[in-house]
Amino acid sequence: MTTSSPRDPAEDETNSRIVALAKDCVKIAQQIIDSLNYLGITDCPRKGIRKRKALVSAFKIQWGNEKIVALQTQLDQYRNQIMLGLNISLRFYATKSLHNQDLILQLLQSRSNNDQLRRNGSSTVNRHEGLGSALVEYLKHAVATPESDNAERTFRNDLLGAVYVSARPSSNDASAFELTEARKLALHNKFILSLHYDGIRDRELRIAEAHQETFRWIFDPEDDQRRPWANFRHWLQSDEQLYWITGKAGAGKSTLMKYISQPASSGEAGRSHDGESRCTEYLLRWARKKPLIVASFYFWAAGFKMQTSREGLYRTLLSQICQSCPEAIPYASPERWEALCLCNEDPKPFDEIELRNILDSVIKFVSSTKSLCLFIDGLDEFNGTHGDLIEFVKNMIETLPVKICVASRPWVVFEAALEGKPSLMIEDLTFDDIKRYVTSRFESDAEFVSLQNREIELARNLIEDVVRKASGVFLWVSIVVSSLLDGIKYGDRVSDLQRQLSQLPPDLESLYDRILSNLDPFYLEHAAQYFHLMTACERLPEALLLSFADEEEPDFAFKLPNTRVSHEHVAIRIESIRKRLNSRCKGFVYIPKLGQEPSYHELRTVTAQYHHRTVKDYVEQPKIQEKILGMMKGPFDPYLKLCSGSLSMYKAVGYIQGTLRSMRNHSGTLEEGFRFDERIWRDHVPLKAHRVFLGMRLG
Repeated sequence: MTTSSPRDPAEDETNSRIVALAKDCVKIAQQIIDSLNYLGITDCPRKGIRKRKALVSAFKIQWGNEKIVALQTQLDQYRNQIMLGLNISLRFYATKSLHNQDLILQLLQSRSNNDQLRRNGSSTVNRHEGLGSALVEYLKHAVATPESDNAERTFRNDLLGAVYVSARPSSNDASAFELTEARKLALHNKFILSLHYDGIRDRELRIAEAHQETFRWIFDPEDDQRRPWANFRHWLQSDEQLYWITGKAGAGKSTLMKYISQPASSGEAGRSHDGESRCTEYLLRWARKKPLIVASFYFWAAGFKMQTSREGLYRTLLSQICQSCPEAIPYASPERWEALCLCNEDPKPFDEIELRNILDSVIKFVSSTKSLCLFIDGLDEFNGTHGDLIEFVKNMIETLPVKICVASRPWVVFEAALEGKPSLMIEDLTFDDIKRYVTSRFESDAEFVSLQNREIELARNLIEDVVRKASGVFLWVSIVVSSLLDGIKYGDRVSDLQRQLSQLPPDLESLYDRILSNLDPFYLEHAAQYFHLMTACERLPEALLLSFADEEEPDFAFKLPNTRVSHEHVAIRIESIRKRLNSRCKGFVYIPKLGQEPSYHELRTVTAQYHHRTVKDYVEQPKIQEKILGMMKGPFDPYLKLCSGSLSMYKAVGYIQGTLRSMRNHSGTLEEGFRFDERIWRDHVPLKAHRVFLGMRLG
């Protein structure tokens, strides 16, 4: 590969090696031709694939398998060496000026043997696809066989393989590839998109926003000696690297982490600049004159597997950091960046070890010009060895110039590892916040206000009693206040509300026991069915899927017409199942209320979910599962219902989300479901759906 520009000795040497290898390949090809001539079969006319296969078989028998294997091995070696040489050559020219790259493209175009291509004015090459793609396209048309498409994929895979394994000079600048700004932006976006996974922001978006006027104390400038904690604002401004937020389940740790790391809402007092996290103002004093990047991740035990894993952690942090500092991408993974620059794609899957190495490389690069602060919530929801996760955090702060704020329950493993580090126990600091929240909830209810005007002292005492009994657990308060407000709707007096409060247990598990025992008897079995459906899914089920799985007729999916339903019909189904869940499960399981005109994306992605991680833990206890089973009056197979629901969803809206595929481990209980869905495949479901379910059955 040469141009009219000044020649480079190293490039000449590479080209010479490629030419020599090509000559060796010609020699081997000649050996094959000579052997075919000897066998007397080269004059046979082309008679299709079967004839060719027959000749190949006869050739192998005549010549001997050992010679074939030896020749194939030699050809493979030559091919790999040629691809490595082409990769080095492409890398050389891709780092030259855009003008030089255009000369290469023109050369490939001028040497194209495809007359039809020339007549159409089409180009086999395109600067926006990369020099590697241009070369592959040229080779595809140069070969010009009926198998050209397969040849193109083979060429591309071989070239990408060479990119991933070829050595790079230590002096090689990963950002040296000459690209237009538009293409550079497109490749940055491709790399970031490759880090994406389903639900990458689910947990963050599902965490409730902090109630108005709560958590303001986190940025107080002075320590309050009445409340034992290491001042968080001081930590943000200091060189101390690690801070631990801990507290009881349901105390509001995730809400606090989101409050700290997210931008202030419009109209909020002391609002930061648009788009800046609330903590930015204080972190900038630590960063001094360096720009600041804030990234966050929320482990979520009730979510997808990726949301509980280190891989999910790495992908999420990398995605956010690279969005803020895309110039770090070429240094993060030089071989992946080269694949994108040369071939416009990077098909190699990530693994956890590589992601960790890329994260380290990105942080090292970013830290040279910027300051970085990470927020990692829910360490206790990590699906792995918690000690390993702690080691990861400690290793980060020991080897990289980064600040990290973590949050978890006060488990022994975390207490032992984080002893002596700046920290706070959230329930020690939220008494006033909970009082504001309770007061606001009550005083926003017109019936309570009317009651309060008649019994001022009793109403004030009720608020104080709720706050004291909460012991700093926001979740307990939320549930109890909702229960008390329901009582007001039934005409309860303040004294009635106080008696009800006195009977409510102060801990979450006992409170859940009470709520479960007090479910409406008429809906008891239906509530148990919902609990079974939720526990049957390894990931949160789509609201639409649950609505179809909730149909009473056993053959509903069979009778359902294979016709797409309207956007409005889907919205009505979701609103109906939302109301049923609310009335049956009393907040244990719920579907978020959608807006007046929900988008198609919202309808597709809204899920049924547990009120809190503690609810999921509670419901999945063996003793509670046994209790729920006792609520059933007859047999109920949640896997069969979900299978039927998935088939119904495919017929009604034309897609199947991931929930059913997450039940592969339950093949035994799904066997009856597959017998059922076979009737639908045969008579009512298109071939595409048949293949989807067959793929699931075969794993």
